[in-house]
Amino acid sequence: GEDWDGDGTPEPPITCVFAAGNDGPDPTVSLDGPGIAKNVIQVGATTNPPFFAPGSIADFSSRGPTTDGRIKPDVVAPGYYVVGPFTGMYMYGWLTPDPVQALHVWAAGTSMATPQVAGAAALWHEIFGGIGLTPSPSATKALIVNFADWMGLDPTVDNDGNGNPDLYDMGFGQLDFYNWITYPGTLVICDECINVAGGWSVTVYFDVEDPSVPLRVTLAWNDPPQWTPGVPALINDIDLEVIAPDGTTYYGNDLTPPYDDQRDSVNNVERVIIDTPTTGRYAIRIRARSTPLSDPPVSLVIFGAGLPKFPGPFGPGVGGTYAPSVLPIAVAVATASIAGAAVVLAYRRRKKRD
Repeated sequence: GEDWDGDGTPEPPITCVFAAGNDGPDPTVSLDGPGIAKNVIQVGATTNPPFFAPGSIADFSSRGPTTDGRIKPDVVAPGYYVVGPFTGMYMYGWLTPDPVQALHVWAAGTSMATPQVAGAAALWHEIFGGIGLTPSPSATKALIVNFADWMGLDPTVDNDGNGNPDLYDMGFGQLDFYNWITYPGTLVICDECINVAGGWSVTVYFDVEDPSVPLRVTLAWNDPPQWTPGVPALINDIDLEVIAPDGTTYYGNDLTPPYDDQRDSVNNVERVIIDTPTTGRYAIRIRARSTPLSDPPVSLVIFGAGLPKFPGPFGPGVGGTYAPSVLPIAVAVATASIAGAAVVLAYRRRKKRD
């Protein structure tokens, strides 16, 4: 982080969460503002009771993709209608007074959805802070994305008829923090604890013990700014690959069979979900296709019923071939318990600000 207050100590990195806007459903005019930046979290809105059935993208929620084809919004949350506090000073036409609670109104918009995602991010910071750690923006984003669900929608299908698949309407899905964090399993959080240079790869292993629990893997990294207009925003191109015990390979963000023939070269967040994994050892490979400006530290989040195996300095494990200059940096390893999940933290050392 930067030393914004001039006291000689850099502030911790900030996780930024922005509303997607309310210009949907036309994807050609929708997205705008700071939320389209690649290192932030942009939030769209879904329908919710009592006025609408849950599980649909709100018609007003701004749609993606960005002009260079990136997935935006990143996630969605209920925003149609949501109760919030109201001072009573101004009564706009789109506000509906709550009949039960004084100084509360019903309102619709991605601005009503965004605080829920920001709150989930704040909870992660609080959980980490309890053991003296400050999560990076990339780890926070990976956690939010890893615990988002498609709401029963097919992200490859254009369900609302706006000309784009639903992936660009809802991003990686609807925030589902509570259900997943209370799901029995193991949560692995590797917070900027791996550096990988172009042409090299790092492999982490996860031994699945219960195939009834989905295996969810998300990779994220903060990417340097792209100053050249008219070209894709991504600078460091890094791929996520998950290899099953039988050799079946899944590429990050490849949503159509055979799941290993479309590499993502535009996003700095990649996710793989295997709903019914087989029992055995999965190889989770982080492959740097091109890192022209830096060897960025990446954040990796894994959730499943089993145990991780980290190579090298991460602890007991198997394998891993590294370039001498890109060995995983020194980490502090801690264990904690969050609800029903066992948690393994492989963590870059970072001073927690008082």
